[in-house]
Amino acid sequence: MVASSARIFHPAMQVSATLGSPVSQQPRLSKSRFMSGRQCTLRLWNDWFHRDLATPADSNSQARFDEGNEVGELARRRCPGVLVAADHRQSSEALAETGRLLADASVKVLHEAAFEHRGAFVRVDILARRNGAWDVIEVKSVLDVDKTHRMDAAYQGWVVAGAGLPVGSVSVMALNREYRYQGGELDLASLFRVEDTTAEAGALVPLIEADLARFQALLQQTEAPHVPPGRHCTSPYECPYLANCTRHWPAVPDPVDWLPGFGPAKHLPLRAAGIHSMGDLPLDSLNAQQRQVLACHRDDQPWVNEGLGNALKAFAPPIHFLDFETFAPALPRLIGTGPPARSYPYSGPATAWLERAS
Repeated sequence: MVASSARIFHPAMQVSATLGSPVSQQPRLSKSRFMSGRQCTLRLWNDWFHRDLATPADSNSQARFDEGNEVGELARRRCPGVLVAADHRQSSEALAETGRLLADASVKVLHEAAFEHRGAFVRVDILARRNGAWDVIEVKSVLDVDKTHRMDAAYQGWVVAGAGLPVGSVSVMALNREYRYQGGELDLASLFRVEDTTAEAGALVPLIEADLARFQALLQQTEAPHVPPGRHCTSPYECPYLANCTRHWPAVPDPVDWLPGFGPAKHLPLRAAGIHSMGDLPLDSLNAQQRQVLACHRDDQPWVNEGLGNALKAFAPPIHFLDFETFAPALPRLIGTGPPARSYPYSGPATAWLERAS
C-alpha cells in the first residue's frame, strides 16, 4: 500500500467533531444504500421507504452472504485487531466506541470502525494505523477488483477522511487466484492479496460528493423516481425489487428470455418496451440458433439435428447416463484447489438405457 496522506480526501473537520455522536440532519446513507443508489435510484428509494417490497433472499443468496461473512472473519484473523462490537443497528454506540478506540495509542488495527460525514455512514472492515495515518481496507470475497469494489472502498475512504482521520491509503483485500490449499489450516498470508486503490479513490471524490447530494435530495422528495426496468436491474447485482417492478408484465407462453443469448441485459429492456413474446421479435434480429428455437415454439414441433443418428451408431446398450453439476465456493475446500476460479464437480443420479429402441 502507498501512503498518500489525507489531503487526497480533503478532510473537513477534527475527529472529535464527528466521532461519538451523529452530527448530520440529512438522510444517513450507509455504504450499501449509497451503492444501491448508484445502481438505481428507485432501488435506493425502496430501500429507504418500502423495504417490504423486496423479494426475500433465497438459499443461494443466503449462502453467498454467509460465505462473505466467513471471508471477512478470515481477513480479520489475517490482520488481528480490536472489533467495534456495536452492531449495524447501533450506529451511535458504534461511533462512540470507535472514538474511544482511536484515542488509545495502543490500538493499531480496528475492525468495523464507524464513521459519519455529511450524512454518509460507514463501517470499515479493517482500519490499520501506519506512519501517523490510517489505512482503509475493504474486504471482498472476489478474485478481481472491479470498478464497483473501487467505488465501495473510495466511499469509505472519503467518509473516514471527512470525519477528520488522516487516511494514508485506501485498498481492497481480495482473494489470491494463485493460492492452492495444502490441507489443514488455510494460509491466510497467501490466501489474500491487497490491491491499492488510493489513486482511484482520490479521483472519485467529486463523483461521490455529487451522488451523495443527489441521493439525499431524492430521499427528501415525496414521490418515488420513475425508473423503467433495464440492464441495470441485474448489474452489478440483481435488485431485490425486480419482481415488484415487473409484476404487471403479462405472463406469456414464449417469453423472450427463453431464447439463447437473451440474458437480463438484453431481455429486460425489451420487456420494458412491451416486447414480451418471442413472436414479437423481428426475425432479422435473431441468429440461426435463436430462429430455430423460435420455430420449435411456434410450430410446437421438436427439432433433431440430422447428424445425430449417425453420431449415436457407435454406441450400443447398455448405455449409462451420468448427470453432474458444479459449484464454486469462495474458499478452497479440497487439497490442490484455489479460490472460486475453480469449480468442483459433483454427480447426480445415473440412468441406464438397457435396450435398443426400434
